Parts: sequence; structure tokens; C-alpha cells
Amino acid sequence: MQAGGGSVDSVVGRARSVARAAVAAGVAGILVAGASPAWTSEARAASPHPPPAPPAPPARLALSSDLWATVDVCNTPAHPRILGIRASMPGTGHRRERLAMRFQAQFQQADGTWADLPAASSGFRVLGSAGFKVRESGWNFNFLPTPGGQRSMLRGLVVFQWRRHNGHVRYQTQLATTAGHPTGAQGDPPNYSADICALS
Repeated sequence: MQAGGGSVDSVVGRARSVARAAVAAGVAGILVAGASPAWTSEARAASPHPPPAPPAPPARLALSSDLWATVDVCNTPAHPRILGIRASMPGTGHRRERLAMRFQAQFQQADGTWADLPAASSGFRVLGSAGFKVRESGWNFNFLPTPGGQRSMLRGLVVFQWRRHNGHVRYQTQLATTAGHPTGAQGDPPNYSADICALS
């Protein structure tokens, strides 16, 4: 389910991943409910020689206070066993250009580094015109209990794209989730913002 609304200065969109079938992630005993067809399609299309990454955005976009990613839901009574990721990105001011985000759940490995969780990607979500000052969106990942109650540390990684009217990616960057961002009513509880989420 996806909904949007707002003024010319801000459009808020949210998408939710709903559990329909259990898929074993095969990493750290984490079980993800509901694999993403978009993610598996991207995985199959992966090439040993991927094209160069698009250029990074200019400072006015990269350093904008409107560019952020955060955990806004973490296993609450209203959203049990859900990792919610919310993000915001500034527009370019060009109406014909488009903004897009991809939400990826990551887990912390034994050595402290972070890795993508298989079958836990939203695929790219096109948010609409870059003529708006800022766009926000989010994605929820629903997890099943881990065998033996093993505790896992999770976070989000969001890839941001600014696209030309023909679909060509003009700029691209990515951010891991951090705390201290204005999630408003989308957070649970309201305005909840964290860098990581612990699930067992």
C-alpha cells in the first residue's frame, strides 16, 4: 500500500512490505517475510562488469539538511517484528526530472561490518517530480523470529537517484540510517528516529 500527500514544498509517500510468505535469508539466522520481485530481478541481471556508477550530487544536494535516512519503526506493539526505514531527499527544482529511492535492509556481521540482507530490498521507487523542494518516502520490512531467539542488529541503506526526464540517472548517492531526523506521524512512536534496530 502506498499513499502520498502534501503541499508544493513537501510530498510524503510511504510503502509497506506485507508478510505473505516466509523466505529464509540464509544470513545470521534472519528470516525475512515477503521477498521482493524487484530485488530478485535486479540480482539476476547483475553483471560481472557493471557500468560505472552515476556521478555524486553537487554540494547543494549532497549537503542539504533534507537528505537523510533513518529507522522510524523498530518492533513496536503496533508494528511487531518490523524494521521501518524512512528517507528524505531534496529536489533539483526541475519539474520534468524525477526522484527515486531504493531501501535496503542490512545486518551487522560478527566483525562489526554491515552487509546487505538477501531478499530485503524495495527496488527503486520513483517518487515523482524533482520540482518539489523535498520528497519523503519509506519502506517496511517484516521479519520472522530467528531460531533460538538469536539477536540481530539491523539498519537501512538508502540509495538516492536524481533522474533526467528520459530516465537517465543524473546523480546518485547512498546513506546509511542515522538518528535525529523528523519522522513525524510516520514514526512509531511519532518522531521516532534511530540508526539501528535490534531484533531477535
